[in-house]
Amino acid sequence: MNAAGKDNSVFLIFDVWCNMKIFLNGKEKYVDGDISNLDELIGSIMKSEKGKIIEFNGKVVKKEERGNISLKDGDRIEMIQFMGGG
Repeated sequence: MNAAGKDNSVFLIFDVWCNMKIFLNGKEKYVDGDISNLDELIGSIMKSEKGKIIEFNGKVVKKEERGNISLKDGDRIEMIQFMGGG
């Protein structure tokens, strides 16, 4: 019950159902239910992929394969940025 005496449990259940938990760069993150594959996730997070490699559950994934990889609870995604220097 909330302060107004209304039961919010239905909203809580809906919120949990629509989100999945993944680990992005080692941190827990909840992903909206509209995002169903790795390519959609990357597109929603990154403006530019230049110089970046994506690792999915311990394996490097080619850009053309990302749309075929479905996301599920507990997946681990690492975004690795290469930097030049001298």
